[in-house]
Amino acid sequence: MIEIDALAAEITNDPLAIGYKEAGDVWKDDQVIADLMNDLANGDLIWRLSIPMADVYGVVDWEEFFGLPANIRQAFQLISSTVFLNTDSVEIQDAFSAIFPGGGPTRPALIALAHVDGSRTEVLFGEGSEATAGLVGAAANV
Repeated sequence: MIEIDALAAEITNDPLAIGYKEAGDVWKDDQVIADLMNDLANGDLIWRLSIPMADVYGVVDWEEFFGLPANIRQAFQLISSTVFLNTDSVEIQDAFSAIFPGGGPTRPALIALAHVDGSRTEVLFGEGSEATAGLVGAAANV
């Protein structure tokens, strides 16, 4: 959900110098700003909100997994008992870091799977968020 106050602060401060304003500190057209905010070129990697567990299973190195202690394998089974995984959850990130602490192939593969290119809007407000001219207009009145 896009928070209007946070959106107004982003546009006013333009911390990444994306170019939301004209000379003289005047905001560009609402649609132009929305387009800039929704452009992947102005974004960064974001955590995915919904990854099918089949995709997670596809990147697990099973030799590494079966080399883990039984209680750690059980923790993985508990976490992976859902159909989809929300990797934006800090608890899920921490759990996978504890299960696959590094050194093997699974953790970097999971990290790569868990990220997607996001627009500036998605970086600020989450995967699937999209700025509109209407939201930008509302932020202009804050």
